[in-house]
Amino acid sequence: MILAVMDVAGRAGVTSLTRRLVRIGLAALTAVLVALGVSADILRLRLEPETYADTLRYVNTATEGPPVPAIVTILVLIGIGAALWRRAGIAWLCLGSVTMFVAAAAGFAHFWIGNLGELVLQCGIAATLTAVATRTPATTPAPQPAPETA
Repeated sequence: MILAVMDVAGRAGVTSLTRRLVRIGLAALTAVLVALGVSADILRLRLEPETYADTLRYVNTATEGPPVPAIVTILVLIGIGAALWRRAGIAWLCLGSVTMFVAAAAGFAHFWIGNLGELVLQCGIAATLTAVATRTPATTPAPQPAPETA
């Protein structure tokens, strides 16, 4: 998500996100976050059954502490969303990311609230993509007919 919204915000006029060093930095951060997530959620995976609201689900009992990759990702999305809102007047990414952040915190009490936050975040990203697509002209011009010669 970081790389996708970085590109979309850059196309919408957040010029700092088009700088090579910023793009490389965000790509490196994304790679580190993916590696941390793979380490915590795949390599050390230990599923245990748990019941919630008369349903059976499985949780990873090997995880320790907060989900750092998810938290950092949402904070970066909030930052990019705020810049996009300020620069281009498109608030959807920022609002969806803030909603996800709040819903994730509330999700510790009821996990379905976190799922609702994910839905709001994805809707915010989709609305941002639509807003940028309708405001940004196509990068490749339509082909023009060849001039007629006599």
